[in-house]
Amino acid sequence: QPCSQQVTDNEATIIIPGDSDLRINGEAIPFGTIIKLVYFRNGVAVCGGQTEWMGNATFLTAYGEDESNAGFAAGEAYSFELVPANGCPAVTTQTTYREGGSFDGNGSYTQDRITGISSIMGTAGFSLAVLTELPDTCRRGVGSILLSTPGAALPASFRWTNGSTDDRTVNLL
Repeated sequence: QPCSQQVTDNEATIIIPGDSDLRINGEAIPFGTIIKLVYFRNGVAVCGGQTEWMGNATFLTAYGEDESNAGFAAGEAYSFELVPANGCPAVTTQTTYREGGSFDGNGSYTQDRITGISSIMGTAGFSLAVLTELPDTCRRGVGSILLSTPGAALPASFRWTNGSTDDRTVNLL
């Protein structure tokens, strides 16, 4: 879904040259993939702008916060999401930036600066992380587990064979 950014009086430019290496799970992103720029406030991703990848140079404008509007804080790192036409977003795991010439190479918001992208590597899907596990060593039905789903499109949901839908369950053998 399209996102719209808050326009402020402060801005920086992010250039994505046509020869940038943009991948999801190691595969080059297809034309039509949306490149979203995001920043985080109170743990929530906020739209910082977006552009569509068509295989040629494109850019994003990153707006910084000002007296009356939210935006990137000075020095805040850029984060990206890659969203192919099938709609399954990829969380960016690594971005490299161009240095030299007009590019500052630092990958964070600085007013009136130009940042160039060398590569964005994203991971689609999610993993399942066991945060706490207490096995039932005496087979009394008192084992428990707490799971996390880093990278999952939120909200993630759970359904255990005992009917529980929480991220933790108990009475495991």
